[in-house]
Amino acid sequence: MLSWIRKLLRSSSQLPSGVVSIGEALSNPDIHSDPSTKAAFTQPEELDHFFDSYSFIQRPDWVGPMLDFLSKQDGIPMVAIAGLTGFLAEVINQNPSLDSEWNSKLTYACPALRNLYAKARELTPEAILQMEPSTENNDLFWSAFRASGNLQYVGKVIDAMRLIEFGSDRGQLETGVSAKWSLAAHLQSFTQVHFYAMTTASEREETVQKHLNDVLTKDVEAIKAESRQLLRR
Repeated sequence: MLSWIRKLLRSSSQLPSGVVSIGEALSNPDIHSDPSTKAAFTQPEELDHFFDSYSFIQRPDWVGPMLDFLSKQDGIPMVAIAGLTGFLAEVINQNPSLDSEWNSKLTYACPALRNLYAKARELTPEAILQMEPSTENNDLFWSAFRASGNLQYVGKVIDAMRLIEFGSDRGQLETGVSAKWSLAAHLQSFTQVHFYAMTTASEREETVQKHLNDVLTKDVEAIKAESRQLLRR
């Protein structure tokens, strides 16, 4: 989701005494389960790893270092805004007592990051679940899921696959297609997504069930190839 960061960020050469990199912390359960561990982001890849791990490790104290890291950048590309917004919205809702501390880290951040954080502060889980499907909102749903483990967000993505058949324009087709291939990718990374997709399949409308069966029975590369074909029609 955040491959764009590789184009923007540089590694930090040194860390303060007593601080470990997020990458080291996430790779060692003894470190990331210790509430006294202080960590900092030093590599762009650590952001994706942190997002993927967050619902399992629940380390809101590491959101501040993430914002410190992002605040040093000149801008946030449009492609990343929805995903970051969804993630931050959930962690803010879960940790309202840390909101002021996190917001204070953005004093010298780029306007895009400050605006993104302001929007995230306004989003409740209920508001996110009321959002209409779009390619950007699919990213937002996945990031909100990564932050919370709330499978209702996965349900939003699954139901968006109906737009492959019933979308009224190109944008809706792209929304349905992105829902399908992103679901296929997340099935491989999150066992709870796979279980949820399987156990709720019968509750979905017939069109969604058809695409859900594809995702559950084909590998992710096959789904991506079919998605490219759909977008060419």
